[in-house]
Amino acid sequence: MSKIYTRSGDQGTTGLADGSRMAKSSARIEALGTVDELNAHLGLLVTQIKEERLARLITTIQHELFDLGAALAKGIPARHDQALPADAIEVLEEQIDFLEQALPPLTGFILPGGNAASAQAHISRRLR
Repeated sequence: MSKIYTRSGDQGTTGLADGSRMAKSSARIEALGTVDELNAHLGLLVTQIKEERLARLITTIQHELFDLGAALAKGIPARHDQALPADAIEVLEEQIDFLEQALPPLTGFILPGGNAASAQAHISRRLR
């Protein structure tokens, strides 16, 4: 990777993996930033998780977010390539179903907090 600064200013644009430049206000750059922000929040969350299976799941999601970010940075059209494995959503839903088995049924909204990991999970889930 090159240096994180250019000393040339950016005129409101940012460089992409293919060498092109795009407005920082574009939807694609917004999506790329959101994916990166979610990955950072998950990184903080995984440091607070004691259950190995859950920590591995979060780390797997982080790797998939890197792949998604790379696809956004390269500008790969969805019709030509997939940023994530075709079954990524299905696998994630299966993991959620497994983890939910250990929880009591939801009867209302959950107040964020309780402990640092819980609060961090709430921050991570709300990123869009």
